[in-house]
Amino acid sequence: MDFLGDRIRYLRESAGLKQKDMALEFSLNENTWSQYETNKRTPDIDTIKKIAEYFHVSIEYLMGLTDVQYNPKEEEFKEMVHIYYSLSKDEKRELIKELKQKYAGKRR
Repeated sequence: MDFLGDRIRYLRESAGLKQKDMALEFSLNENTWSQYETNKRTPDIDTIKKIAEYFHVSIEYLMGLTDVQYNPKEEEFKEMVHIYYSLSKDEKRELIKELKQKYAGKRR
């Protein structure tokens, strides 16, 4: 099970950034950022929101509630949700079936 710090460290490393870079970006002491990544300290909710926005992921992803790295503020995501909710129950089922057939195995 990933903890908040594990997710933060993974995102930072994936972006090729150093802890020092993140501390500067968020106006924090480098030791504070290090403690976030080692789960010795938990960022406040405002900092969690800023981290999620910075890395374009959801707060749910950071908190380990989902493994899906999406940003609910992305325009494409909003558009897909809008279209989905405009469909009937049968159309939703058909759309999901078609998407699974077309994109099975293409998940990252």
